[in-house]
Amino acid sequence: MRRRAVRGITVISLAFSLSLFFGAGCLRADNSPEADRDWQVILQQASGPGNRFRTQEEALAIAREHLDKQEAALREFEHSYPSDSRHYSAVIRLATILAAKARLRHEPVLMDNARQLLGDLEKDAKTPLPVKADAGFARVSQSMQDMSGGHADATARETLLQTVRQFDTAYPTDRRTPNLLTELATLYDDQPAQKQALLEEAFGRTTDAVARRRVSDDLKRLGLLGKPLELRIEPYTGGAAIEMAQRRGRVQVILFWASYSMPALHELAVLKKVAAQAAAQAVDFVTISVDEDRNALTETLKAADVKWPTHCDGKGWTGETVRDLGINALPVVWVLDRKGVLTNLNARGTEAESIRQALAQP
Repeated sequence: MRRRAVRGITVISLAFSLSLFFGAGCLRADNSPEADRDWQVILQQASGPGNRFRTQEEALAIAREHLDKQEAALREFEHSYPSDSRHYSAVIRLATILAAKARLRHEPVLMDNARQLLGDLEKDAKTPLPVKADAGFARVSQSMQDMSGGHADATARETLLQTVRQFDTAYPTDRRTPNLLTELATLYDDQPAQKQALLEEAFGRTTDAVARRRVSDDLKRLGLLGKPLELRIEPYTGGAAIEMAQRRGRVQVILFWASYSMPALHELAVLKKVAAQAAAQAVDFVTISVDEDRNALTETLKAADVKWPTHCDGKGWTGETVRDLGINALPVVWVLDRKGVLTNLNARGTEAESIRQALAQP
């Protein structure tokens, strides 16, 4: 998701922060000391497992274990404190965890359970309106996550657009609608005009500084599409800098990633396979990492057996390269054609086809 100037994707990669679910509908809890203690455990778990990992397999194992822990804690809270006003928040969080488990384990029944929980909250006449809005937001965001990667078909995108408009109609004062519009725009990378319209609407409807920076970044990237990319990459391990302009005549593939991001590790593995298939063709691969820990980056590249030139200034999301290019989420894959023109806003999911099309250009 994007999930704002994203500070990195955690092991449990959700398109929206859980904190966004409860911004509009925070209810005052009639707490007991025991409930307070157990709720603090839930909040701590929501921040992520805190583990380091070097491979996609390690990350998946950590994610599965952590999701199981979160589900168990939320179910225990529901069972132990049925009259606590945080019960609603627990249900929505539980639905979010079930949806994440459904994607990770490919178990559709868990997704059905998540949708049922949210639907019941929205339909229940006893549910306070702010909580209904939280449940609705979670429901829409889950649908967006199902279509993450920017490659949803036209029918699915139109259905999702209508769902967002319905949310807007049902909860017209909800401050999160611009976030939904911004996320929706990620699905329109192949329709720049529609993408720009959604982003501009989102920008005009929010006063939140973080949200506006996110949209500004997205518009900045959109402005690079279809133009020659002037980019200089200095490998963090030393050696000669790489000028994209000097590599014209060959297709260039650029991966923006970080060693702590499970989706980015998956993309690294995907590109490694694509690179092997394209070994005899005029294609070069480079990566740009937002890692602040260069030792962790080195270990990850070694474990993945990837030797592509990698830029990493150690400044994370404040680095000049990612700021200049408007990168605010991971992973992102760019493909430059033989003329150095940026052909896509994110080729994740269509890597081989995007490279094939770029090679076909004169």
